[in-house]
Amino acid sequence: GARVFVFKDLSGIIQTIPFKADGTAVVGSVNNTGCSVYHSTTQSVNTATWTTLTWDSENFDDDTYHSTATNPSRITVNFTGRIQLRAAVADLTNSSTERGLRFLLNGLATIMPIFTHYVYSANNTINKVVAGVYELDCSSGDYFEIQWYQATTGAINALGGNGVSFFQMTRIK
Repeated sequence: GARVFVFKDLSGIIQTIPFKADGTAVVGSVNNTGCSVYHSTTQSVNTATWTTLTWDSENFDDDTYHSTATNPSRITVNFTGRIQLRAAVADLTNSSTERGLRFLLNGLATIMPIFTHYVYSANNTINKVVAGVYELDCSSGDYFEIQWYQATTGAINALGGNGVSFFQMTRIK
């Protein structure tokens, strides 16, 4: 059935985004399987280093796309078709610096890098979030990972918890 991407925006309001780029629900004869994973605690990321994040918890995993024990950074597809990847990474650091997010294909190819520059705010109770959505064709055995980048003066934490920092995949064709 159809699913939506649900998240809290910076003001704490829950938002939803349909999976398809044209805003229509994903319905029909395609087996719309997928998974949604997150990390239960924070993950430390060094400054100026692309870091692959791991995911130790699952909201759902319809067809063993993810393992919390073996290669927990990966979502691996077992079909040839089209997927949509979605990810968001949040931190709570009051620093005016860049944050970046990128999807990796098979551990090597960068699919889509996203950069955001944050302006310092004395109110560090607001999560800073970098998010991305991307559709692409894939082959059985392809795996996808998320890397996060931050350019503060030292290591900071990518926030953990359900609905805070996450990685999702849905088969759409």
